[in-house]
Amino acid sequence: MAAITKPAKPKRTASVLIRFTPLEKAHIRFLAETLGLSFSEYCRRRALSTPLPRPSIPAVNLRLCGDLAHVTANINQIAKHLNSGRIASAYDLVRQLKDTRYEVERLRAVLVGLDDGERFR
Repeated sequence: MAAITKPAKPKRTASVLIRFTPLEKAHIRFLAETLGLSFSEYCRRRALSTPLPRPSIPAVNLRLCGDLAHVTANINQIAKHLNSGRIASAYDLVRQLKDTRYEVERLRAVLVGLDDGERFR
């Protein structure tokens, strides 16, 4: 049985000269590198309105997003208990709010680069 072959891609033989200021060129290079594209590929895609790849989300952002979801869930639980009258005392409320504040402070420290988050654990 014969192997299935892909159709040949057209060769890119035409070139275009575009002049940029050094600052414009550096900005375009930065944008291209952010998306994992070469300078030429980035310019080609922008000129032809070809969709650009989505930037990858750093692992630390994904982890912090999960941590933030936990904090949000804690705040929801506090509100639920307050609304239902299930928080037994002001002491319980203050303790839960302090725990939540601690988590928010930890997330802020990680986001601004003051800590990797491990010191708080």
